[in-house]
Amino acid sequence: MWVDLDNGYDAFSIDNSRTTLVRQAGQDTQIAARARACASTTSGAESFDVVSRTALGTSRSVYSFDGDWGNDVSWGVNSPYDYFQRFDRERAHAERRICASCRAHPSIAALSFAWLAGVYALRTDEDVQQHDVWRDRLYRRWRTLR
Repeated sequence: MWVDLDNGYDAFSIDNSRTTLVRQAGQDTQIAARARACASTTSGAESFDVVSRTALGTSRSVYSFDGDWGNDVSWGVNSPYDYFQRFDRERAHAERRICASCRAHPSIAALSFAWLAGVYALRTDEDVQQHDVWRDRLYRRWRTLR
């Protein structure tokens, strides 16, 4: 699967009317998200099945907005007030599941007994960079790695 989304979201408004007064529009995009998955079931044994699933995914996204929610006219005597915030995110995801489960057998079906055993592994890495711009200058930059 490959996804490239840009909904252009920027609905922050001072009076909650959804009519924005911003001078620098925000962005809400997911750029080049890719995902792959595969699953298999092995029924080689008489008494149990083995199911294996693997999923991998990566994505990059940008979320930004005009942090002052307005423009110089809307801020009146408090202008110029100019603040913009942007978050750049990158994420990688890997997941693996293997489980074995007993097959219904007539001798134990009446007892309502079954078993299931498995292993699950997950790894998620995320890099988030925050850029705060005040009056067209980089005011603050943060980076979080998980």
